[in-house]
Amino acid sequence: MTAKSQIKEELINRIDKANNETVSRVLDFLNDFEEKSKKERILSFSGIWKNLDEDLMKNLTEDLPARRNEDVRFEVR
Repeated sequence: MTAKSQIKEELINRIDKANNETVSRVLDFLNDFEEKSKKERILSFSGIWKNLDEDLMKNLTEDLPARRNEDVRFEVR
């Protein structure tokens, strides 16, 4: 049995033995944990563009459509 399977089995056993209030608290904890994980992934990009060189930003934004039009991979046939 893998470590992950053992952990899952132990969680299931402990939840089965727990009262309704404890199970509810565990579920709330898991929901909070998942929400925080999503927020942390999103916020990890916060400020990433702050110190970006102005020419590079222009290249990535304003010049992008022109570069795509020049790229043969995007040609419609």
